[in-house]
Amino acid sequence: MPTINQLPSIDEVSGGNQIPTYYAGGGDARKMSVNLLQEYMQENLNFPDNASEVTYNPAGTGAVARTVEAKLRDVVSVKDFGAVGDGVTDCTTALINALAAVPAGGLVTGTPGEVYSISTRVDVNNRALSSLKIKLANNNAFLVLIGSASLQDVIIDAISCARQWGRPLFGYVNLHNANDVVIDGLVIKQGDTNSAGVFCSTKASNTTIRNCNFNEVGFSVYFLDVSYVAGVDVRLVDGVSYTGTIGSGLFISHCKIGNVANTQRGDGINVDVAANRFDTIDVSHCIGRGKVPSGALTGVGMGFANVDRLTASFNHFIGYTTSVGALHVEKSTEVLFSSNQFYNCYVGMGCGIEGENTTIAANMLSGCDQPIVLLGSVASPYRNPKIIDNQIINSTRYPVQLIDVENAVFSGNSIRNITLAGARQMIYLVQDKQASLSNVRIHNNTFIRDNGVSFTVLAEVGNVSNVFTKDNMFSGLTAGDIATFYSTVRQIGICEEYVQSASTPAPTGMVLRTNSNPTGYISGESGSLVRDVAAGVDYYSDGTNWLPVAIKRGSVTYDPPSLVDGDGVTTTVTVTGAALGDYAVASFGANLQGITLTAWVSATNTVSVRFQNETGGTIDLGSSTLRAQTTTR
Repeated sequence: MPTINQLPSIDEVSGGNQIPTYYAGGGDARKMSVNLLQEYMQENLNFPDNASEVTYNPAGTGAVARTVEAKLRDVVSVKDFGAVGDGVTDCTTALINALAAVPAGGLVTGTPGEVYSISTRVDVNNRALSSLKIKLANNNAFLVLIGSASLQDVIIDAISCARQWGRPLFGYVNLHNANDVVIDGLVIKQGDTNSAGVFCSTKASNTTIRNCNFNEVGFSVYFLDVSYVAGVDVRLVDGVSYTGTIGSGLFISHCKIGNVANTQRGDGINVDVAANRFDTIDVSHCIGRGKVPSGALTGVGMGFANVDRLTASFNHFIGYTTSVGALHVEKSTEVLFSSNQFYNCYVGMGCGIEGENTTIAANMLSGCDQPIVLLGSVASPYRNPKIIDNQIINSTRYPVQLIDVENAVFSGNSIRNITLAGARQMIYLVQDKQASLSNVRIHNNTFIRDNGVSFTVLAEVGNVSNVFTKDNMFSGLTAGDIATFYSTVRQIGICEEYVQSASTPAPTGMVLRTNSNPTGYISGESGSLVRDVAAGVDYYSDGTNWLPVAIKRGSVTYDPPSLVDGDGVTTTVTVTGAALGDYAVASFGANLQGITLTAWVSATNTVSVRFQNETGGTIDLGSSTLRAQTTTR
């Protein structure tokens, strides 16, 4: 008998084939069919029939075992529901069914390189879309993110879809009754100039939008709670007209918001909550371009209204021609614009209409017509703005305009050159709609001219008062320019600049007030003091010149009489050089025990000193040294 390895092989096995087996009961070899062996193994070895019978054991402390079926259903592909990614076949039903198949928090994806066309609204409710390219087949196709939905690396081709501006859900992606939404890596391709990339008019809180490209859509991100189209309630969605605030918390970063593909465009980021307040917005590291035909106006790069706690930082704005500001805010409080860069914009930062507590810090503005404009209104001045440590270069008109402001600080800024010849002012103070413009502090700034174009450092229009300037640096300005600045400020406030006067050679810059002799430099307000630290000499201003402070002293031994309550006595001390009008003080060598001492220059070389008892009892001081000192100011 041949051995097993000598038997001929067969290419196929059927259920009826026989295979050898050892029969323990008879102690000999028998044969059995393949079908019988299969039945035995299924009944006794419990082989799984599908993924629901296979266990998945995740790694890590506290991990819970699940079936492979449950694990695989965490991520579902639209291909599992019949989607055809050719960009033509309607995949709306497949996408809706895929979203319904995953649990809350689950993810729906597709196959790289494929395009899935949809023709109607698709709701993403507490679920996520990831790594999908979606084509909107008509004007009725768009996404709605509800609850804690999210998008990750989704591309939307909107070439065939134009959503109507000012209508409910006019975005390609809409937020509706949303909270903690994350949109990361969204790209809008071939969008309409009057449509929005991301839109909300109902409710959305704690929204994060990052790493997105809105270069090919009119409005990048738009939150709106007021209707601008007649007869249209922009907040009416699914039969409910929403009221109250849209929400709070909007965080946008690392996005492209300028429409570089189309010649006309809307706003980049616009939070226009005119009817209600919006709390907490932070926008950073975004770049916007205002490309339009020559002479036309762009929308704003970023615009905000009625926001409390707004921060915009490390953003770039290029070529915006809007007259309200590439970065615009109104009726907002606790605003911080910092470390942004503006290039060739008509208005860089436009802040207006009843703003309060705005800080504009460490921004760069180059080639802008009007880099910084702050504007109050009839109802209220623009209160408590701080403009600090900014660089303004080559402005073509008015670098800084403060119109109807109150309690403003302009400090640490550098303004260099105005490029357009003519009557131009570096700082323009205007009282317009308010009764007055008041309380403006301008200090420690640098004003530079090195291009030969003349300008005025400061000009004022209307009822302007309480303007205080101090310790500013002037480079390249003539003595006449400085004198004009000094004269202007003296009419509306106090000028404590320490620069050379018009009668001396043209200055090369400011002389520090704390370490030099001020003689020959523009005087401060009458009575103001400066100190030459090196020489240890104080100087005072008589309103025209700086004069050294002269101190004279004298003393005498004196024994005041015993004084009852309400009584007093006057004596004199000789102080050589004392003159009428000098300041005078006196001291006594014994404990005054509550008696008041008053001194004044009563005649040349004479200081009168009065002892007055208002203690309620009788006091006898006894004899001691009485000293008097006068200061010439």
